Amino acid sequence: MKWGLSIFILLLGMMATSRSSFSQNKDIKIALLSSLYLDTHFDAQGKPLQQKGLNKQSIPALEFYEGVSLAVDSLNQEGVNLSLQVFDIQAKNGNIDKLLQNGSLNGFQLILGQVSGSDYLKLASFSKSKNIPFVSATYPN
Repeated sequence: MKWGLSIFILLLGMMATSRSSFSQNKDIKIALLSSLYLDTHFDAQGKPLQQKGLNKQSIPALEFYEGVSLAVDSLNQEGVNLSLQVFDIQAKNGNIDKLLQNGSLNGFQLILGQVSGSDYLKLASFSKSKNIPFVSATYPN
């Protein structure tokens, strides 16, 4: 939850400092990259797998998503049109390399990542080359 609050504060600050750039965009597309481990909860058709409880690795990502979605909802109520697309970077077809290769992250105005290690460096390089702000929820530690 604290990551979501941090992102919320960051988005509010960005909105306050560059209100004119936000109002010029009709819809601000945000990519949220996190390790949801959805493959451990759902099959290929989207049906829930029979298991008890959530995968413990998924909980921090779900809390992060919850905080970001609350921030997006709050900013939408303030008149800033934000849309959020979530990418599970632990999915078989959704890891960082595949997202970068197939162009899934092109066209976003902001990338929020709960990433570390080489994924962090890959996203930082990509965002720099495309001039897309990248906010890491894990660095600096």
